[in-house]
Amino acid sequence: MFIETTKLDSILVVTPHEDIIRENSEDVERAIFSNVNKSTTDVILDCKHVQYINSFSLGTLVKIHQKLEENSQKLHFLNVAPSLKTLFKITRVLDYFSLIDSMDDVKNKK
Repeated sequence: MFIETTKLDSILVVTPHEDIIRENSEDVERAIFSNVNKSTTDVILDCKHVQYINSFSLGTLVKIHQKLEENSQKLHFLNVAPSLKTLFKITRVLDYFSLIDSMDDVKNKK
């Protein structure tokens, strides 16, 4: 899976270029944790190319969120398709996940 990563000051932006499924969810996890460091405060998962996330991968995203939170880092989701928003609502992960409308939502909170 091609995953683009960009660092903007203390913000890491991770952009997977296909759906997140069991076979590639570890690639997403690796892309995040190989680029996060102590100066990283926020990780934005840009989902502009993601239309589907299966249940296994949803569990991986919860695990990523928990690991980041242990280090006082936050995971945010950007450009989330309506189908994914529905999945997040049904599975009640919106209690954990932060959906943002633009990167400015994170930049401006600093």
